[in-house]
Amino acid sequence: MKFINKSYLVLTTIILANLVTVKLYFENNLTLYIHPRYVLFTMIMNCISLVIAGVFIVTMIAKKVHTTPNNLSLGRPSIVALLLACLVVAGLIFPARSLSSTSVSQRTITTNIDGEPACPDIDEQSPPKEFQDWDRLLNNCDEPLKYQGRSVLLEGFVYDSHGLNTEDSFSLARFKISCCAVDAQPMLLTIAEQDWSSRFKANQWLHVEGSVQPKWVNGKLTAVIEPKSVKPIPQPQDPYDFLKF
Repeated sequence: MKFINKSYLVLTTIILANLVTVKLYFENNLTLYIHPRYVLFTMIMNCISLVIAGVFIVTMIAKKVHTTPNNLSLGRPSIVALLLACLVVAGLIFPARSLSSTSVSQRTITTNIDGEPACPDIDEQSPPKEFQDWDRLLNNCDEPLKYQGRSVLLEGFVYDSHGLNTEDSFSLARFKISCCAVDAQPMLLTIAEQDWSSRFKANQWLHVEGSVQPKWVNGKLTAVIEPKSVKPIPQPQDPYDFLKF
């Protein structure tokens, strides 16, 4: 057996890709790549794909052995198929990672949602609790005094941006996901903290408790978070904010 036919390599790659998904599921890391509402559907489709690919590859091997038992040469694999197989194998070997500051720089930051008022009143029966809630309120509204004094509790990672951060303020980031990591959008909120750069580093996860206050940032009056406490924390099990449906 000198070479592996492209069909065998493609089917093997499909099986390995399914095994990567299964591995992520049992490690509770699948939500690093997809919205929780799609986990069950993804696992069902993976099981179906594993069965179909397994049946095909066993059938093809049996047919080859039956027709050419003395000279089994299965053809030359394509470079693309080999690269795909290597990427999938890497997925099995290396640990899963969430998106970080590098991904923030590569993506468009959007906060506006069609049909929503720019500065809505806060519903006292359902106050904002998640990062995405405060992102929508503070980054859409051009009235820096609108939410002054409101208590805030956030968890996110330090976004090291020289264009946004100053000596006494930095950007706290988190990603929001509607379907999967491919469509993840970064959210940024400004934290007013003196000498933050000597205490925190890029991509470090923080738990921030404070309140909304108007501050001058880069020559503009801006609604920022003035913290009462800032504590380093491990990365949460679910590092993303999943959009509500």
